[in-house]
Amino acid sequence: MVWTAVAVVACIALGLRLRTAAAAGARARAEAGRLAAELQDLRRAANLAAADLRQMALRLHGQAGALRSAPQAAPGTFAQSCRTVAEDLAAAAARPAPPRLDEDAVDLAVCLREAVDGVAAAITPGRRHFRVVPPPPGTALWADRRALRQALARVLGEAALDTGEGDSIAVAVERTDSGGLAVVVEDEGIGLGPADPEARAPGDSRGLSGRLALPRALIEAHGGALEVVAALGTGTRTSLIFPQARVRTMVLAAQPGG
Repeated sequence: MVWTAVAVVACIALGLRLRTAAAAGARARAEAGRLAAELQDLRRAANLAAADLRQMALRLHGQAGALRSAPQAAPGTFAQSCRTVAEDLAAAAARPAPPRLDEDAVDLAVCLREAVDGVAAAITPGRRHFRVVPPPPGTALWADRRALRQALARVLGEAALDTGEGDSIAVAVERTDSGGLAVVVEDEGIGLGPADPEARAPGDSRGLSGRLALPRALIEAHGGALEVVAALGTGTRTSLIFPQARVRTMVLAAQPGG
């Protein structure tokens, strides 16, 4: 009887400890969920702030280039400051977790045109000569439309910021040796080397490689790669490379009268 009573007491004590542990686990899971939600809100706020600052930087850069008779140092310096803060915010927002992709067949020519038009509008009244060679009609990528447009716009925006008033920026789509596609952006800007920590413009705390961290993460999430070739004083060639598995062909609607 004594041992039976001891066993009963031990079982009761064990049950209480298990219930206490289960309650603590539930509280921990609830707290983890709350923290994850707050982190997601912070990431969204950082992304919005980064986008606003980048638009401001592009606008100021365009205005500085357009006002030929006005001193350009002040707006140029402020634009660079906005750009650096925007890149820091974007990098911090991209760090906690890889992007979630909402994939579909994306018409590459349309996506390119939207990205080019967006950057051209952002730097107005400044001007860049965008020389776009579109892909063959119907060329598409199986991708997240928003992420693809964001990556293209970021690379084009960097090209606009690294070039001067009236400079050319070439955009073309090329086939890779492995059957994939590469969107190639070439500019005739300052051409700072991405791997050289000393190759930075005045006020640029991140360097080219750091400033392209977000588009690189978005392209890598699609199984691709972002490659940069830069020569000081000559310009920069940035390639957004997508694997063959991402390439699609869209059936285009027939044109009236065709």
